[in-house]
Amino acid sequence: NCWKLGSNLPNLTSDGWFKVLSFSGKVFVAQITVPRSWSLLTKKLMMTSTKMQDIQFVFDTKHSFCEDILKIKPPYTLTLTVEELIFPCPNSRRALQYQKNPETCKPPRPPNAYMIFRKNYNAEIKLTKGNLALKEISRLASQKWDVQNAAVKHYFVKLAKAAKEKHIERYKNYKYVPNKNRIKKPSKITPNNIEAKTGQTLPSDGAFT
Repeated sequence: NCWKLGSNLPNLTSDGWFKVLSFSGKVFVAQITVPRSWSLLTKKLMMTSTKMQDIQFVFDTKHSFCEDILKIKPPYTLTLTVEELIFPCPNSRRALQYQKNPETCKPPRPPNAYMIFRKNYNAEIKLTKGNLALKEISRLASQKWDVQNAAVKHYFVKLAKAAKEKHIERYKNYKYVPNKNRIKKPSKITPNNIEAKTGQTLPSDGAFT
């Protein structure tokens, strides 16, 4: 049998279910299906009922952000499907390099919320304005992202979490490692730079005062 979680369990809302798997004395071992937001729930909870003193919960690991996002009505008009936005692209430059040399090449990084927004915007631009220069698309996408409300941005954050799950499924051993070998280009030395760093004013001949 299944029981609805009710007021006899402390600090819980009523949108979860638990199923008794076994019984020994006054201890029930139960399986519980709850939202991911309950992931910090204590695994053992005392019940006020005299019939049970202890319940051990086993969380449903099948629940995922991907399942959640497919049930949500987008607050923003999408040009691509949700699946197209969250599934890793197998034909990107990094993906193709990794497929050819997985031991020496790094897999692509999972996209963040803005990258997914930009991917959808690229598809929108192709349909409405044809082929624009990448620099122009980047400028327009950035402007459009900046004016979106919190609900839209939060939706794309959820898409990014779902995309990360799919990324982990494809690239199980992926681990982000910052590129420490990248050499930072020295800034161009100008009188303005020197004045900003030293607080000294240069005369027109370049000598310090």
